[in-house]
Amino acid sequence: RFKPRKETFLAVLTAYARAGRADDATEVFQFMEQFAEDINDFSLKPDTACYTSLIWAHAKCGDAKAAEGIFHRMSNETNIQVDLQVMNGVLSSIAESGDPGAPHQISGIIERMINDTDFGFDLDVTTFNILLRSYSLQNSIEGAENAEETFRWMEETKDKRFRPDRESYLNRVFAWRNAGDNH
Repeated sequence: RFKPRKETFLAVLTAYARAGRADDATEVFQFMEQFAEDINDFSLKPDTACYTSLIWAHAKCGDAKAAEGIFHRMSNETNIQVDLQVMNGVLSSIAESGDPGAPHQISGIIERMINDTDFGFDLDVTTFNILLRSYSLQNSIEGAENAEETFRWMEETKDKRFRPDRESYLNRVFAWRNAGDNH
C-alpha cells in the first residue's frame, strides 16, 4: 500500500510556489494538515520547509497579507522554527505587493531584525536585495535614489555578507530604469 511522504508534498508545494500558484500551494498545505490528522500520522504534518514554501508562493504573488498571516500562524506552532528564509519570504511579499509604503515597512523590519537579538539569525545579502527590489518597484526617482544609497552602503560595509551580488546590481539598474519610465 502506498503511503505518501512529507517530501512528496513538499515537492509539490515548492513547485506551486515557484510557479506563483499560491491558491494551489494553499490547497496542498491544507490537504497535508487534514490528511495527517485523518490517518493520525503527524509525521506528515507541515514543517518549517512547508510553511516556507507556502510563504514564498504568496510572496511571488505579492500577497503580503497572506504571507504575514502564515508567518504569524507559523510563529505560534510548536516544533516550527522561523528562520531567515521565512523572514525573507515575508519581506519579499511586502516588496512585491506594490504598496508605496513597502520600502519603509521593509526597512523598519530589517532594523528591528538587526537590533533585536531575539531573532536568533543573521541577515544576508538576500535581505538587502529585497529592499533594493522594493525601491525599484516604486517607479520613482526617490525610489532609485534610495536604492542607490542602499547599494552604496552594501558596497562600503565591512560585513562581507552584505556585499552586492548579481541580483543587487540588477535591482540597482531596474530602480533607475523604472524611475525613467515615469519621468
